[in-house]
Amino acid sequence: MGVGVPQGIDLSIHLGSSSSPGDDLEESRVRGRIKKKKIKEFISSNHLDFIAIQESKLELMSDYLCHFLWGNSFCDWSFTPAIANSGGILSIWCGSRGKALCSFSGSGFVGVCLDWGVSKIRCFMVNVYSKCSLAEKKAMWSRLLHLRDYLGGDNWCVVGDFNSVLSTSERRGYLGISLGERFTWFQPNGGAMSRLDRFPMSDGWWDLWGEPSQWALPRDVSDHCPIILRYSSQLWGPKPFRFNNFWLDHRGLRDFVTRVWCRPSTHGWMAYRLKEKLKALKGDLKIWNHEVFGNLDYSIELVTEVIKDLDLKAERGPLSREEIDDRSKGFTELWRLLKCRDSQMFQRSRSRWLKEGDANTGFYHASVKRRGRRNSILALRVGDRWLESVSE
Repeated sequence: MGVGVPQGIDLSIHLGSSSSPGDDLEESRVRGRIKKKKIKEFISSNHLDFIAIQESKLELMSDYLCHFLWGNSFCDWSFTPAIANSGGILSIWCGSRGKALCSFSGSGFVGVCLDWGVSKIRCFMVNVYSKCSLAEKKAMWSRLLHLRDYLGGDNWCVVGDFNSVLSTSERRGYLGISLGERFTWFQPNGGAMSRLDRFPMSDGWWDLWGEPSQWALPRDVSDHCPIILRYSSQLWGPKPFRFNNFWLDHRGLRDFVTRVWCRPSTHGWMAYRLKEKLKALKGDLKIWNHEVFGNLDYSIELVTEVIKDLDLKAERGPLSREEIDDRSKGFTELWRLLKCRDSQMFQRSRSRWLKEGDANTGFYHASVKRRGRRNSILALRVGDRWLESVSE
């Protein structure tokens, strides 16, 4: 899953309906053993942090089985049983990286709230195996939305088999481009195929851990492809420097740039000296931005909390002159930070939507993220191979 450290991998395996109705008991047991070994191999070879399994067809679960699948006993798990050898959902994760605070389940899903990594980031993972009935799908999503409102939190990831497609292009016959396989489910006779498995995630999850890559691996013992969500930790070189336009509104910027520019520079021909001056200015501007503006969203949250506390205190009695001044300065600072963020978002979006007053709509923020995804290259295909690493 790559939660906290951007190098982990999340794998969703649908055990599927690879057995035939006419299989006898011994044949089913053999198929079950093969599937378990396959899952263990996937976890071991891909160094997983979290695995979501749907259609386990198991009515009972044990520590022994989970430890076998994971390869060791350093794991935790959450489970909903199958009914009459149908369904069953299992989530297993690295116990040393994620501490479970609570779990919740309903018809078609099982979720867990985790404190992840050294920083104990609160996140929610929901493993879904949706029913085929439209009414049951709506009931499941309604229940999940209710749980999200009740439990709160910004970092949600829902993974699994949704038994739905977003458009007709995700059914058989579409020649789109994706990483790995184009479809995730295949009818045994090859007559139909669809993309039923995916990883919806909240804006908070996306903002926290950044751009992932999703891969559909070739299937073998299942009618569904294993899906992997990767967060790469490879270093692709320095990030490009971007000048933020809202810096120009700060009265200290001109003096700061003048002071940095007038520092003694290295000797050499003029073009080389100019390059070195620009390089030094870029580094100093990054430090200056961090010291003066910091994390805008976090700063806005802190100022808002200070104003809120003073407002609550004012409800209980009159404020002192110093507290009134603090609240006034807080509002001034809040407006300054909001204008900085507004300018930053406009510059990032290159969109007319902010100008027309739609900065707070879901469409606007989705456009910003979509542009980021469009500009990123996660892998290159050379022949029949996908190249991901820096060295390749």
